[in-house]
Amino acid sequence: MMPTPKICCLAMFLLIFSAGTIANNIEANTDTKAGELPQNLYFDVFLDDKKIGKHNFIFSAIDNGYELNSEASYKVKILGITFFNYQHQSKEHWQNNCLKSIQSNTNSNGDKYSVSSALVNENLKITTQDETFTAKECTRSFVYWEPDLLFSKQLLNSQTGELQELKQSEELNGELRIIKLSGKDMDIELHYKTNQTTGLEQWKALIAKLENGRTLNYRSTKLEGS
Repeated sequence: MMPTPKICCLAMFLLIFSAGTIANNIEANTDTKAGELPQNLYFDVFLDDKKIGKHNFIFSAIDNGYELNSEASYKVKILGITFFNYQHQSKEHWQNNCLKSIQSNTNSNGDKYSVSSALVNENLKITTQDETFTAKECTRSFVYWEPDLLFSKQLLNSQTGELQELKQSEELNGELRIIKLSGKDMDIELHYKTNQTTGLEQWKALIAKLENGRTLNYRSTKLEGS
């Protein structure tokens, strides 16, 4: 789900596992139009081929948009000893494809992070443990459930509250649409596949290359309605 050795969203939650540290910037789901409720997503998380945890994305309808509850839990063990423990929870309110509020708390192996927000003249005022700033215009986190919106100039890291500039590219590989994101401490590949029944584009996997040469993988386990 993947900043400077800090775990995002998604968000996704960006993702780094090096010298006992993971970073994550992940957040995710299916392609939607403004006002539509995304489907819930459930992922198993792997370090290389070893399962280390889960990341779930639960959506609910609220007035003038929808709410995302994202919860990630990773634990890296070697010979039964826990070397890394990561817990992340965030709540986001989305309206017209823009982020209207965010509240997140993260414990990354004992390092704690928090992000909160308030609307000020229609702009999002972001507060972290280190600073407060106002994001101009439409703010978006790592909105993996809406792949077209990933092609924004900046995306908000839901763990650190940092606005990150990205380089984006995409390609088709058979039935897969592959989107690649790169930036500060970030090298992510996302896989999407169109559901033949609903016609919706669904996020199926994430592959994040880590500093030590290993790979963090998100693998979809259950997609409601597919």
